[in-house]
Amino acid sequence: MSEFFAMGGYGGFIWPCYIITGILLVGLYWHSQKKLASSIKD
Repeated sequence: MSEFFAMGGYGGFIWPCYIITGILLVGLYWHSQKKLASSIKD
């Protein structure tokens, strides 16, 4: 299992990219939902 997370020695570069991408996607979804709700309200 640790070999999977190490990803051939590149895990230190790959996993932070996955985490940053996930955070950005969640933030974009949240922002889109907020804008949609405000545009429906107006």
